[in-house]
Amino acid sequence: MRIYKDATSPWGMGVFFEDHEFESMMDETRLRAGSDVFTVGEGVDVDLVLLRVYGLNPDIADLPQGIHGRTLFQPDGSLDLQVSRELADEAERSVIARRRLRSTLAHECAHVTLHRHLYAIHEGPTLFDEMSSRQVLVLCRGSEITSPTGDYPRTKEWWEYQANRGMGSLLLPTKLLRDHVEKVLASLGLATMQEALGQCRGEEVVRNLAGVFDVSLGMMVYRLQERGWLEKNSGQLDLGFMS
Repeated sequence: MRIYKDATSPWGMGVFFEDHEFESMMDETRLRAGSDVFTVGEGVDVDLVLLRVYGLNPDIADLPQGIHGRTLFQPDGSLDLQVSRELADEAERSVIARRRLRSTLAHECAHVTLHRHLYAIHEGPTLFDEMSSRQVLVLCRGSEITSPTGDYPRTKEWWEYQANRGMGSLLLPTKLLRDHVEKVLASLGLATMQEALGQCRGEEVVRNLAGVFDVSLGMMVYRLQERGWLEKNSGQLDLGFMS
């Protein structure tokens, strides 16, 4: 992790993570919450992670149009996390909305895990004097809470890119994903992902895995690409089923 001055960010500074740090930090956060936070068919219980690790119970609030979540970082290290009432209500009726709500909570959890260090919480003074009395409100739009995009670290809103990387690592931990890729393939009578693709059954595998972890098809495809089960932009999988 490297921290540097960045006047364009909400904090007036930036933080850079190596690829492996997203995985290790989110794994550590999930494991601190206990071994019971993952259930097949329900995925990682992000509410439980937030409560057990950070003592946070997200508030349901009437947020501005298009804002799915927001986190207020206080100078003393305390945090306030809110999610959209509209999204929460819709999640009661729709699988797609429920998964969007889960992604929003995981995105906000990643902001907390990855960016709270900018305040050096519980470790004395803030990293920079100008942060000593600053409140930072990070607004997360629905359109931003997707798979990571952009040329990191040159992405303009690097903090949103990072929160999405953390979101994917929290909802789809590498070891759990590997275990269930193998189980799903075996349940379908397939030996490898390449065999599934060769038999035009890639979509079937993706849908099964999305059901195991309760995430969107798009997030599952991105994560499979990121971890090497699918090649990026290779045409291996017809992505029309996600539209």
